[in-house]
Amino acid sequence: MWVKYAPLTKSVLFEYYKGRSTLEPLLDLSTFKGYIQTDSYSGYTHLTETLGITHLSCWAHARRYFDKALQTTSSGHTTY
Repeated sequence: MWVKYAPLTKSVLFEYYKGRSTLEPLLDLSTFKGYIQTDSYSGYTHLTETLGITHLSCWAHARRYFDKALQTTSSGHTTY
């Protein structure tokens, strides 16, 4: 599922593709210039090499490590 958001018009498009291939979404984005935020699926990493596209990572994935670090005591033990 790809979610496309246009902030100026505040419009949202939910677009479903069968499978996780990036072929169809990239065809749709062939003329796109701007920011794309994805999860950490390695199939999306080539977006960083696409001219005119800035690839943003998902903060939910990074936040997990901060949450885990907060649950660790100064002695190195994890608390739950």
